[in-house]
Amino acid sequence: MGKRVFVEISETECIVTPRKKAPRRLKLAQSVPKEAKLKEGNPQEAPSPTKSLGSKILAHTPSRMDDIREEQERRFRVAVCQSTGAILRAVLPFSDLPKAEIYAYHAVQHYFMYRSFRHTNFQVATLTAASKALKDSGSALSEDDLIEELRAQHSGTEAGLEVYPQEVREEMALLEEHMKSWDGNTRYVDLLSTVEDGMNQLLQALSKEDLKAVTMLALKEKAQDFAVNAMLGPASLVFRPEALAAVAVAMGARWIFRELQDEILKQILQDKSPEFQQEIRQAMKEVLLTLRTGFG
Repeated sequence: MGKRVFVEISETECIVTPRKKAPRRLKLAQSVPKEAKLKEGNPQEAPSPTKSLGSKILAHTPSRMDDIREEQERRFRVAVCQSTGAILRAVLPFSDLPKAEIYAYHAVQHYFMYRSFRHTNFQVATLTAASKALKDSGSALSEDDLIEELRAQHSGTEAGLEVYPQEVREEMALLEEHMKSWDGNTRYVDLLSTVEDGMNQLLQALSKEDLKAVTMLALKEKAQDFAVNAMLGPASLVFRPEALAAVAVAMGARWIFRELQDEILKQILQDKSPEFQQEIRQAMKEVLLTLRTGFG
């Protein structure tokens, strides 16, 4: 897979290392509001029409009501996603990771639609999203296995680990209830297969059937990587899986076939309804904003 950020997270802070840069420390909200060291925003301010659809949906989250600015919330969502991904990468085989990460990151986006970062135990949030991903992907691993892995990751550090399986199970029940009421809990089950279908259609349109297997594999991995990273922000709460799949294919293909930048987007938008073309463009804007926020 492509480059991701590495995150160490405790209940009060996380360390984000984008690519090969030096670690960047992000302060997270304490579980006790008066100890939270966050700059105040203006959560009541109406979103501008020029803002992304993700920004509009984030304008009314519990975190924004607790005076956490949008940029902070976006960074926190990325951090929790990547912390969750670190646990999944430690317990799952490589072949199972893309689907599990998509499930987990989508769960994180839902989790913070009813939980505020100012009142969140980030260890519980991480384990809840990871547990949801394991359940949805049919893994035999349990909350106890995840807690053991998180404990191992924290060994030798000052950060304590005060999480119990029952607490995670209760949080996951609330998460599942919210997701079911929001989108039926099934929207992103087939995102990777949708990405692969879109990739094959694009290659046929570009007359690239004779590509070497290694190039095909590189394109598949890059498109999957963009699909996973698209879930780091609120895009999955706003756009259909088909739109995010189109964005992932476009970004992956433009990465591989740099000489075909304009033609790739033209082919992906071709034969789509004007409404769907607009959704794809808006989804790409949102995903780019997420990538700039998380990896910038």
